[in-house]
Amino acid sequence: MPTYQTVIDSIKSPVEALKRRTSLIEEIEKLTGRRLLVYVADINKPESALKPEDKTGFSDLLEGVEGKAVDVMINSPGGFVEVTEAIVSMLRSKFDSVRFAVPNMAKSAATLLVLSGDQLLMDERGELGPIDPQVEYTLAEGRRREAAEDILEGFEEAKEALAKEGPAATPAYVPLLNKYTIGLLRGCRNAMKLSHDLAETWLKKYMFPSGEDVAKVNKIVEYFASHANTLSHGRAIGIDKCKELGLNVIDLRDAKNVELGKKLWELWCLYEMHFERTAIHKVYENRSGCSLNKQSGAVQVLVPVVRPGKPQVPIVPPTP
Repeated sequence: MPTYQTVIDSIKSPVEALKRRTSLIEEIEKLTGRRLLVYVADINKPESALKPEDKTGFSDLLEGVEGKAVDVMINSPGGFVEVTEAIVSMLRSKFDSVRFAVPNMAKSAATLLVLSGDQLLMDERGELGPIDPQVEYTLAEGRRREAAEDILEGFEEAKEALAKEGPAATPAYVPLLNKYTIGLLRGCRNAMKLSHDLAETWLKKYMFPSGEDVAKVNKIVEYFASHANTLSHGRAIGIDKCKELGLNVIDLRDAKNVELGKKLWELWCLYEMHFERTAIHKVYENRSGCSLNKQSGAVQVLVPVVRPGKPQVPIVPPTP
């Protein structure tokens, strides 16, 4: 029977769901020999974006987690790049090795977060997305949202047309140019540079630290950061494209990883069901007693299955 249907049919209460999630987290940790942290958001709810509140959630998520190697299961539509930078700093101040598991999707600023990992775990269901910045600005008719790269290119095209065609082109292009301010154009350039620079820095430092993969890093960054390459900010960048670009991917379709892939997918299905049955839009969870559920105007703290005073189950690295 399909996994998600099985989850829906078999889990009848929030307590059952929490117990099964906690059990799966432990099973996954035994397979990998690493602690698993879960940060998932419901992309169908407007509050799901990466934003400053996530620093508090991640602080709880990291507290009490022992060891120097960790996996982070993520589902997120993206959000503030500055928050992504803060989370990377938090993770790297505590762990020497960080991998990201993407059973469903991590888009935009969440893709940028994933690119700070040593490796990523995916199968054909997982997807990343472009990291080209999207900029909001105000016009007389209301708020507009466009790719920063499109705004800059549109401005340059309008300037070139006016220079080439002269006064005859004024009625067509002056209204277009009027929507661009110096601050907007400068903000677009800065946003593009920040996204590009962070991706490049993290890939060189964590995924490709040998210093011998500069060309590969440049290829990866240029693809993910260029709107001209991806054409749509919502475009799915799947595992085959990630491998083609040279990202360090653990392919969960491989026979030796299939069991891990199944458990990660079932865990994600449990969270998706949790989102559908509640008003919750974010969950931070681990096996050390953290189970924070955020909903508009409230944070629920679920009673963990593992008692806070109970010793953690030791993790034995898998046999090679």
